[in-house]
Amino acid sequence: MIFHEFDGINRKEGLFSNSCLAGVPVTQISSNAGQNSVRLSAIQAIYEEMKQVIHEATHSQYTVIILDAIFSKPVFRSSDLAEKLNLEYGIHKKTALGLLRQIRDAGIVRELQSGSGRRPATLGFPGLINLAEGREVF
Repeated sequence: MIFHEFDGINRKEGLFSNSCLAGVPVTQISSNAGQNSVRLSAIQAIYEEMKQVIHEATHSQYTVIILDAIFSKPVFRSSDLAEKLNLEYGIHKKTALGLLRQIRDAGIVRELQSGSGRRPATLGFPGLINLAEGREVF
């Protein structure tokens, strides 16, 4: 029989010789996979819900574009997101900033640090962050 050493785990003919992976019991790995599956379903559900909520708040044709941008970076500076939307989709910066203001006023995103002078506001999407972390962050 051939035994291989891989990252400290004995393997026999391509199968793990014991019921753990890098010191983590298989039952724990299975449990984590189940939790991640539930978390993924919740993230997909909040995405679908937010499409409607953002559209109702803004009445904008750019709803899905803005939602995708927020999901790609759930903590962001308003000017950075406006710049990204302008470069990638041709949405005028003033339009993007106005839409972000409407989304903030509707309570969808939260202001983490207010803008002052030339410093833009930092916004966060608590629904996604809390789901991804698995706990109440903010």
